[in-house]
Amino acid sequence: MPETSSKPTLKRHPLDDIAPYPRTAEQATAGALIKHYTAFGEMHSHLTNHFPDGDQFQKSIGAVVSSFTIVYLLTEIRTQLGVDAADDVAREWWEALEGGELPPWLWDWVDEEGLDHNQIAAAADEVAANIRAKAALPLGEEA
Repeated sequence: MPETSSKPTLKRHPLDDIAPYPRTAEQATAGALIKHYTAFGEMHSHLTNHFPDGDQFQKSIGAVVSSFTIVYLLTEIRTQLGVDAADDVAREWWEALEGGELPPWLWDWVDEEGLDHNQIAAAADEVAANIRAKAALPLGEEA
């Protein structure tokens, strides 16, 4: 008898029929990204009702906040500077995201903003230690 998995898998993401994520740079307009991330954020807002605590709740809250940020900024760029400027920003952002170029951009922005890479790395080490300490606690206890 063949072994079956108890894990359900999505053959196609439900948002693909509502507000699909752009698959090419040409599709990556401000309007397309605004629609997708509005739907994505709203979907994750609903997921917080299904999973009111724990790991999935935290992931969904992060998705809501990230989606809001993307939609807010692209909407403001479109309103303040026009559709063409918003589309240019959307495509550049999409290409950076899809191309995996995020860390170098962040590295450069740390320099441009006068921040210290070593201080940020030390902050990451401190947060990592805190996460590890919390993971070692019995369920329900606070650090």
